[in-house]
Parts: sequence; C-alpha cells; structure tokens
Amino acid sequence: FRLTDINLDAYLGAAVALFIMYSGFKTAKDSLSPLLGRKPDPEFVEKIKEIVMQGEGILGLHDLIIHDYGPGRCIVSLHAEVPANGDLLKMHDAVDRVEMQLKSQLKCEATIHMDPIQTDDETVNRLRKMTEEAVRSVDPRLSIHDFRIVSGVTHTNLIFDVTAPFDPKLTDAQITSSIRCSIRDRAPDCLAVMRVERPYI
Repeated sequence: FRLTDINLDAYLGAAVALFIMYSGFKTAKDSLSPLLGRKPDPEFVEKIKEIVMQGEGILGLHDLIIHDYGPGRCIVSLHAEVPANGDLLKMHDAVDRVEMQLKSQLKCEATIHMDPIQTDDETVNRLRKMTEEAVRSVDPRLSIHDFRIVSGVTHTNLIFDVTAPFDPKLTDAQITSSIRCSIRDRAPDCLAVMRVERPYI
C-alpha cells in the first residue's frame, strides 16, 4: 500500500546510515579522548588540591599531573612542599595519609614526591618573597616553586622554577628576560637562574 509516489527507502536508508556513522564516531571519540589526553575537570583538580593542602605539614604543591583512563582508572602525581627541617618520618607518614585519602575519596591512585623547602632561614625567606613579587610584576599569572639560593663572593644565585600559562604571546625567553630585569632592579647583587615550565593541567 503506497501513500505517496516518492520512494522513501533510499532516504530512510541514508538517514539510518548517517545515524550509525554519527553514533560510531561519538563512541570512538568518547573512548579515545581519555587515552589521547584531555583537560581534567577543574572541580576535580580543586578537590585534589584541597585534600593535599589539608595534609599535616604540607606547605604547597606543584607539578600536578592527572592521567585519566576512564572510570576507576585515574592516576595522579604531584610534588608536595614540606619543611626542610621537619621530621622525615612524620612527613612521609603525612604524605602516605594524603595518598590514601585521594584513593578513598576520589578513587584515584596517587604518587606524591616530597620537596623540602627552607622555612626557618631569614635570608631565604626574604629573597623568596622578593622573587615572588618580582615574578608577579611581570605577569600575575606566573608563580614559582623549588626556590633555593647559592651565595657567592660577588653575587647570590636565586634558583627556582617558574610556572607559566600556555600563552603563545609569552615565550620562555621573554619570561626569563623580564624576570631577570625585575629581580635586578630590586636586588642588583642577585642573579636569577630559572627554568620555565607550563602546567600539566
């Protein structure tokens, strides 16, 4: 029984084929995205930071990397800053507890590397604060970590890493040059020795 003279079989067949192709493409994309790499959920990142910073003795964190291979298959690694003069066994125990919390609360395997930083040296603290101000004056989005100093006869080396956003207008060379000038203006007897890195998240 025909309702119309138009043969709908070809059109319906093409529509079904397009639907199948679209569904297959979407399924493949959803499956491959975690494997190829995608930006993690900002809320998930903030939860990780919140849990880590609640750890006893942990002063800061950086180099956070998240590998998401699908539900129940998330691996997290990061560097936690701890006092250099702290009790190593207590710090290790605190980091272990944070790793267990991340696993129980966020269902992810975590590996945390401890970075000792000096907190009781007045000179280091003063130069770190000055360096942070100099770096932020170049770009408020910049931050530093792994700060240490090496004092010499003629000058003091300020050694640190700079975390910079992914900005094609802001090259590593430009960042380095600007920070060195900013520090030289504040402390002519200091030389900045830095490495620029981009965040993993």
